[in-house]
Amino acid sequence: MRKSVAATFLALSALAMQTVSAQAADVSVTATITGADIGTRTLQVPGSIALVTTSGQSQLSGSFATVVAESAKQGANPWSVTASVTDFSGPNSSTITKDKLTVGTRSTVQVLGGGSLSYTAADGSSFGTTRELVKNAGQSSSVAYTGTYTTTNPLALEIPNGSATGAYSATMTLTLVQ
Repeated sequence: MRKSVAATFLALSALAMQTVSAQAADVSVTATITGADIGTRTLQVPGSIALVTTSGQSQLSGSFATVVAESAKQGANPWSVTASVTDFSGPNSSTITKDKLTVGTRSTVQVLGGGSLSYTAADGSSFGTTRELVKNAGQSSSVAYTGTYTTTNPLALEIPNGSATGAYSATMTLTLVQ
């Protein structure tokens, strides 16, 4: 039985092939790009963020970068990166509330890709609530994009009067919304 199936397959394959007398031939190739099934859009985040103090200042500061990478991904209108933070826990159960952390003037380096970038959270906005760090609008859902968007996000943590000295830590959750 296997021999007859193989022979039938070979015979049908031979019928589907075209015979040409030249050493080269043009063959038509078609490809259909289907919307959501193609490409990727990913968010790359830092392992940690350090906030440091400067002599004579009443706040700690630092910055971090987020990278959104698209690889032949169907346009989304809009997509954004958001951040939320927990309260800071310190020595002897002391706490600095998350609303004391603010985001400053952001900038994005865009390599290829598409759309237009904006920063909806105003400079100095606190993390008392989830903040949108960068937003990309204007991508066409009928186009596949490949590119990177690297956003620098400066931070400042205001030190409340009477705060215990020592190390404080919080957790920041970064989300790619698309």
